[in-house]
Amino acid sequence: MSNTKKQLMTAIAMLVVAALALGTSTYAWFVSNTTVKVDSMTFTAQTVDDLQIALTTADWTGALSGTGATADTFKTLITSADLNALYTSKGAVLTGAALIPASTINAATFYKVADGAASWEVNGSGVNIAKTFEQTNNITDNCVKAIPLYLKSTTGTSIYLGTNTTVSGQASPAVRVAFVVEGGSTYIWAPDPDNHIDDNKITTTGDADGITKAVDSTSTVGNITGYTATRPSGAIATLTANTAKRIMVYIWLEGCDVDCVSGLSAKDLTVNLEFTSQNS
Repeated sequence: MSNTKKQLMTAIAMLVVAALALGTSTYAWFVSNTTVKVDSMTFTAQTVDDLQIALTTADWTGALSGTGATADTFKTLITSADLNALYTSKGAVLTGAALIPASTINAATFYKVADGAASWEVNGSGVNIAKTFEQTNNITDNCVKAIPLYLKSTTGTSIYLGTNTTVSGQASPAVRVAFVVEGGSTYIWAPDPDNHIDDNKITTTGDADGITKAVDSTSTVGNITGYTATRPSGAIATLTANTAKRIMVYIWLEGCDVDCVSGLSAKDLTVNLEFTSQNS
């Protein structure tokens, strides 16, 4: 790289950092490339040992909370075909649609950039930066892939994420996977935090980065709770014998992540979840 190019990149970086320091209502990585299309998304959820799993199919309305949902047909493997059938029945699309970046601090309320030009402002380097957001609570927005799972066992047991729980593909650097356990904790997992699309990333402190802070309202940021850069290693839930427990799984592109950029366009994503009663 020539000295002139290095100097130019340094100047641009300084301008961006200065703009962020002056405008705390802007979010560095919600830039003008707000639509990212994950062309191919593959999903599986499997159980081992004495565990069984089911998608919520009876009365799931598409709301992210999944409140009031009941479970049908327990088995040991949920496939992309199963999930596609559920999404189709709700008038939604699992994959092949533009996946719009979203942000959340707790996997309970998600936000996307609000519609309209007024939601953006131009920073010192001429880049459009998002400043106004709106809540998104439905899978038909194509912001969050919500997967309502129920697990049960014939014996009381703890539930762990097995070693075959993996997230891979070219879109993985900006992906988050959350596990929201009924009556329990929430885990927000960044499965590929060290693999960057572009090594020349500008990092900032004190602003939303999708790691320590994210969007928590229409115009503010807050501290993320439950974030982990490694697969949760302890028990994520406890089952009572023959009583199903819901674990909502959410998959999204974190709009505040440095890797949520246009380079993700037309990329693929594979999510494999394994639930086990054995800690590994």
